[in-house]
Amino acid sequence: MDDFSSWLAALPDTGPDGEPDPQACDLYTLLTEFAALRQEINLQTRQQRKTLRSQTELAEQFGRLGEQFDVRIAQLDQIRDALCQGIEEKTAAAFFDIRDALVRGEKATRSVAGKRGFWRRAPKGIDTLAEGYAMARRRFDHALDQLGITPIVTTGRPFDATCMRAVDKRHVADSAPGIVIEEIAGGFIRAEKVLRTAEVVVNA
Repeated sequence: MDDFSSWLAALPDTGPDGEPDPQACDLYTLLTEFAALRQEINLQTRQQRKTLRSQTELAEQFGRLGEQFDVRIAQLDQIRDALCQGIEEKTAAAFFDIRDALVRGEKATRSVAGKRGFWRRAPKGIDTLAEGYAMARRRFDHALDQLGITPIVTTGRPFDATCMRAVDKRHVADSAPGIVIEEIAGGFIRAEKVLRTAEVVVNA
């Protein structure tokens, strides 16, 4: 009772100015507004989650498309490289016979130039002709080397069926059996791929 008396004594003599607004003090309306606000927040949250999931799925789809695109690009690069390589090899193969002719010409002219004696003179200009064949062959080999193509070394080597084809056999006393003693047509290789097998004569 003493506390209640003290509380009454502390009240002001005059009431608050203005009339109270019943709507402002309507607890039911306030709770209804809070409930509606909460529902709206829940709806917004669900919508944001749905949007986020959609964006995540879209990002994953774009990621998969990007990976597929990279794979397709890599495949196209491989096809392009294979086509370029095939064109280069076919183009170069058309000139292999020319190199064979240069090698035969060089061999023949050097053979003639080597048959000199007191009573026999080599034809005039034969040395220059032989060197011309050799120079042309070296330039040809350099051009092939730019494409990664190299002639197969055969003479004096053991016969290798993977890159050589024996077209004849002949016995040479100072050479072991199975050794290539003469090259008839040159062979060519590119990155361990045989473009043309060499035609050789093997010691019997």
